[in-house]
This record gives sequence, C-alpha cells and structure tokens, in this order.
Amino acid sequence: MRNLAVIILNYKGWQDSIDCLKSLKQQTYKDFFIVMIDNGSGDDSYQKIDAWLNESDEFLFAIHDLDKDDVKSLAKDKEVYLVKSKENHGFAIGNNKGIKIAKTLGCKDVFLLNNDTVLEADALEKLFQFKKENADYSAMTPQIRYFEPADEIWNCGGYIYPFATRKYLYPRANISTVPQTGFRKITLLTGCALYFDPDECGYLSDKFFFGEEDFEFSLRMRKQKKKMAVVFDSIIYHKVGASRGESKKAIEGVYIHYLNRFIDLKSYYSFPVWFFYILMNAAYGTLMLGRSYNFSLSQSYRLFKKIISDARRLEGVDKQLFQDVFFNKKLTY
Repeated sequence: MRNLAVIILNYKGWQDSIDCLKSLKQQTYKDFFIVMIDNGSGDDSYQKIDAWLNESDEFLFAIHDLDKDDVKSLAKDKEVYLVKSKENHGFAIGNNKGIKIAKTLGCKDVFLLNNDTVLEADALEKLFQFKKENADYSAMTPQIRYFEPADEIWNCGGYIYPFATRKYLYPRANISTVPQTGFRKITLLTGCALYFDPDECGYLSDKFFFGEEDFEFSLRMRKQKKKMAVVFDSIIYHKVGASRGESKKAIEGVYIHYLNRFIDLKSYYSFPVWFFYILMNAAYGTLMLGRSYNFSLSQSYRLFKKIISDARRLEGVDKQLFQDVFFNKKLTY
C-alpha cells in the first residue's frame, strides 16, 4: 500500500496542471501517486494533458473515464491516473471522487492540491515526515507562497476565533519574517493544499458546490478536537496572486460566499450564536457593499434579507443553485 495520493482537479487550466505535474515529478519523496481529474472542463483540457503525458514520457500513467470505467480495473503500479469526468462536480465532490479512487488503489493519506501550484522539491517529503513524527496531528498544510512575487506569503493556514471569525497566518508577509523550519498548531486550513487521512478525518462536505469546503473541514476538525498544523519547511507556490490585479468580486459571488458561510455555521453553533453571527456579518457586509459597490442601505438590506432567508431554509448550495446565481445571473432580491 502506497502512503500518499495527490488529488488534483483540473477545470480549463491544462497548462497550470502540466506545470504542477512537472513539479511533482521532481519530488524527493517518491512513495505517492497522482489522481488528476478533469472536472468537466468542456474544452480540450483533458486532451492536452493526455497528449503531454504521452509525448513527455515523464510518468507511467493510466486513463480512467469516471462515467464509464470501473475503478477496480485500474492497475496499481501507475504514477498518474488521468480521470475524465463529463460533469463538473464542483470542488468538494470532485475531490471526494478522487479520494475514493485513491482509497480503492490502496492509499492511506491524501494531499488535495490546487492545479495552479508548483512545489519545492522536498515539499511532500517534509509533510510526510512531519506526519510520521507527529501522529497526534490529523491534518496539515505547507507554507503557501505566491507564485509571483515568490518571496511573499499567500497564507500558512490560520485560526478560527469566536463567532467563526477567521485570521490567516502571515498573509502577504515577506518570507524573511516567517519561520522557515518547524511547525505551528493552527485551526484553519485551506483547500489549496490539504494533507490528511480520510479514514481519520472524513471527506469534504458535499453540501457546497464551490467554496466553504475547507472552512467546514476546519470547523469539523476543531469540533472533534483534532489537531492541525502548518509545516513551515514544506513550501509551495500558488499562482492565485500572479497578476496581483484580482478583479472585484461580482455581487453574485458575494451572495454565494455569505450563503455558504451562514448555512455552514448552522451545523456548528446554537441558533442564538448563529443569529448573532449573521447580524454582525450583515452589518459588516452592508458597509462593504456601500464602499465597494455603491449600494444604498435599502439595497444592502434586501440582499442580506434574502441571504438570511435562504440560509434558514436551505441545507446546502448545490450545483443548480450555484449555476443559476453565478453563471445565469438569476439572483433577485
């Protein structure tokens, strides 16, 4: 049984995915395999990655059609399993399908990794060694730097505080101010780079099509009193900040973000605490909407009234709701 499977979702990002594969090929730790799922891209991403695997001859690989093939037929001696999915299952379900493939192939731990990342050569070795020497820690994350500028931190996990407020560790800090060895106990992990044993920690929550999965995972670990850590000498680079020109989030994104969070917290807090939390966030959100979107108080009130009402009646944000709001622009309030 191999110790580790690296699970990567590709969605219309084949070049980033290939760059990620190249960095995984250079890892000093070798006892792992990769499950890369093309999560219903609908373009030629799958074909591009397949062609690169064939032409480069970098990996021993097998292909698998999630909708047609029996995973039990997969050979267990491959380095990469390239998986094709006709449907975009979203982040949580897509990763969970990758985890199920990994477990069927006899893997113990998994490392959920964004496809737009590249790793230092010893990143996996440092994570595996930490887990081996610190069995009381259930989940961990590496030090995550921006891809550009490469001397700036994206985050190193973080902390969840009372009323579900969160704070990331060393965001946008220069690496000269951040420990480069050792670890720190944390209570917040990101889905960008998440190392854990699914048999111990469970899978990602499938209540959310996109967003909130890592926060729910962190809340669950905290509730179960499972310890988590950032391993400072395991380093990866995330391309999320490459342009440093991220556009302002669409109002539909604001709705999805708050709805995800409000629904999530229903499972972890009593109604009085939950209601106090959403009132605080509605007040903050009203100020943010006024500053960033020139929303009037009445517009903000109507939006948050809808979010709160939807959060009370819904148990999740499924694919249909996400697409109706985010892509089909059917948000009304």
